[in-house]
Amino acid sequence: MNNNSRKETKGGCGSFKALMHKCNLFSIKSILVITFFIGLDFFVKLIVENIKPDIHLFSIFSIKYTTNTGIAFGFFKSNPNLNALLVLVILSVFLYLFCFNKNILLEDSKTKKNNKIPLIAVILILSGGISNLIDRLIYGYVIDFISIGSWPNFNLADSYITIGVIMMILFIYSSEQKKKK
Repeated sequence: MNNNSRKETKGGCGSFKALMHKCNLFSIKSILVITFFIGLDFFVKLIVENIKPDIHLFSIFSIKYTTNTGIAFGFFKSNPNLNALLVLVILSVFLYLFCFNKNILLEDSKTKKNNKIPLIAVILILSGGISNLIDRLIYGYVIDFISIGSWPNFNLADSYITIGVIMMILFIYSSEQKKKK
């Protein structure tokens, strides 16, 4: 085995460091952005929890303090501790799939340039997931306060997750369309 093939097949820490560098998720910028989004969500929830508003701004939009022991839109309310564990597992699997799935890595296969869309999407999803997980661990529930029509109440972290998932779906769809051309 020559040096080049040894480098290619080498596992362990060297490969992990290279992957994290390529993944860009653990850069200082990414960590600061995730921390900012988590902090913003936590700060707003802290205000909402202290003043417990019930403000109707428009006919379908209001700010109303509610709690949610379930996962998504109030589903699975039976066991908050199990829900926190489930959220942690989902976040871990998601992070693993993003960082170890070569189809979703940030490098465009044709131009060899980095795509920022999946990175931004993952930052949003992780920020929202971690923020809601922190709520579950501290309070045993998530604080929701945004109400639009008959849609279940939600919070900033839920918005981060939703926007991130939509971005990721659109990115994967457009990538598949480009491959077909």
